[in-house]
This record gives sequence, C-alpha cells and structure tokens, in this order.
Amino acid sequence: MSASLSVRELSVGFENSRNFLPYYTNSPWRKNDESFIFFSEKNGEDSPILAAFYPASGKTETLANLDKWKNHPSTEREEEFLSTCISQNEDSVFIPYSNSIIKLNLKDGSVKELFKIEPGFRIGGPLCISSDGKLLAAAQFPPIGIKPPENTRVFVISAEDGKLLADTTVPLFATHFQFMDNDKTLLFAHEGATEGIPDRLNALDWKTGTHKNLYRHIHSPTGELLEYIGHERAAGKFVVAVRYPVSKIESGIILLDPESGLCSLIDQDDYWHAASDGKGENFVMDTMWWGSSKRKTEHEMDIVHLHRKNGQKTILKHIHSDPKRQIYHPHPQLNADGTKLLFIDRTSVSKNEEGSFIVYMELQAE
Repeated sequence: MSASLSVRELSVGFENSRNFLPYYTNSPWRKNDESFIFFSEKNGEDSPILAAFYPASGKTETLANLDKWKNHPSTEREEEFLSTCISQNEDSVFIPYSNSIIKLNLKDGSVKELFKIEPGFRIGGPLCISSDGKLLAAAQFPPIGIKPPENTRVFVISAEDGKLLADTTVPLFATHFQFMDNDKTLLFAHEGATEGIPDRLNALDWKTGTHKNLYRHIHSPTGELLEYIGHERAAGKFVVAVRYPVSKIESGIILLDPESGLCSLIDQDDYWHAASDGKGENFVMDTMWWGSSKRKTEHEMDIVHLHRKNGQKTILKHIHSDPKRQIYHPHPQLNADGTKLLFIDRTSVSKNEEGSFIVYMELQAE
C-alpha cells in the first residue's frame, strides 16, 4: 500500500481527560468546517465541558460547562453526549437529557428545553439532523440497563422550536438514525445480537410512517445466515456498512445502493466501523483485533483510508483503543468533502488509565 495522501496531523484535547466526539453518525463540524465540537471531562471528576477546536489556529475554546449533566451517572452522561448532534445553520447543539432534548445556542450561549417525552423513558438514537438543519430525529428508549424494546418510537421535530412533526413506531429495536440525502428518509439499524440479525439495514419514510428493509443478508441454500453486518453510515446516495470478520463469507465493507438493492464488497479487511465523505467516494475505517479477525495484537488498531474509484488503500495510522468503552472507540469520520478526518486515540494513555485524545488529520491526494 503506497501512501497516496499527504497528511497534517494534530492531537486535540485536554491533558488527563477523556476527550471524545459525538457518535460518528453525526458530524461535529461547525459552519464552513472552521471548527469542530468535542466533549471533555477530567479524569476522576464530574466536570464535563463542551469545547471547540480550530484547526487553522490550533486553538481550543471552551464553549460551555455542562453542569446540568453532572448529576447523571457517567455511563448515562456519556450516552447522552454521544447522542448529540449539531446544526451548522443555527450554530446550535442538541443534547439529550433524560427524557428531553436540550438546545444550546453557541452564538449567544442560551439554553432551552426544546422537546420532552413522558417520564420513565430516555431520548437517544443517537439524535440526527437533516442536511438543511431544519429537522431533528430521535427515538424513545427505556432507561439504561432495562431490556431493549421490541418496538421503537421515533420522533421528527423542528430543530428551531421543537414542534412535533412526526411520531411513529417501527416494529423492532431501532438505532443509528440518519437522514438520507433527500431528508425524506431515515436510515436506521435493526439492533441486536449481530449473529441473529438478518435485516440490519432499513429505511423509514418519516412523513408516512412506512418502513422497509433495504438489504437482506446473504444466506446459504439451507437458510443459514452467512453475513453479519453492522455500523452503517449514509454515504451520499449509498449506504456503507461493515461485514464483520465473524461472518462465514469474506469480511470487509459493503456498499449498498438503496434504490436498486445492489450491494457489493468494496474492500476486505478486519473492519469494525466505516464512514465516508458526502459523495460516497472516500472511505475511512478502523480495524478489530479480537474474535475471527486476522489481526491479533491486543488493543492495536489501524485507521485505513480507501478511495472507491481508484481502489487506493492507505493505512494512515496505527493506534491503541479500548473496545469495552464506547467513548474510546476510534469511530473514524470524514467531513463532507473528505479532506478532514477525526478519530479517537488512546496510544499515549496507559491501558489501565482513563483518558483519550482526538486525532485531527488533513488529507490531500498527491
């Protein structure tokens, strides 16, 4: 693999802290990609903050102290922060808080409760926002630790004022909601034990409440499930997902055309997560070291870049990670034009200590 990308790399975050991004299905970039948001919390303290990093200057800015979330257990708090999304148009951040959505305006610092459901449930999804920044989608879940639902209630609201625009239910445990490129359709995952899910990739027409499966996994002639899929992302007009190494056929990343239903394996490796630019041309992945994967060095992963049209594959960085804690997952993600890459890294942190940093890379084809 010859390196075809020139790279500028920066380590981002506060020392002795857990620095992490919203879940990788949501872009953390603000308007014109001038800065991105991230969360940080000092090790041993309940002191979460929302911050921004400006790559041009290399400066970090504290945007808000998130004291409201201090009374939540760390697992619940991290889940809410991971479920956050941002509106570039309004420069506002939307963060779940138990059974409500809090809107934080980064321009004037104002905070308000945008939307709320009945007590006894929590809002998650993660949240997602439409390409024009006007629509916000979220799901209703039971409290953390309670058995996942067999049916999932899904909301679409106005990102401006919280007005309820759609309230529907899909007959399965659904997560990873993402607006597709037309904003009329929500991509979502049938969540559950990987080896038992034959229909991971689904779409919801949120205006009519109708949903459909986009791709049925490959089975043997006798009906045995051969293909185990997960960690899907909208990729322009396509959907990219990982066929895990535990699959009984060749593993790697698959690219699905939802219109035709055609699906192809575009690269083979021990992949865990995959994401793309806004056109579905450049992809980034992280790798696994456990289970059926060929890689076996504990806690060591690769960050890989793939250009779909010319097939150029480049290992950008070897990193260390901890798969047992969601905020430490690498979750590589590109900005819309594919020139900026973000992921989480624990290489400089002892495996027995808390802490993580965000790696920022600028990518440019040579």
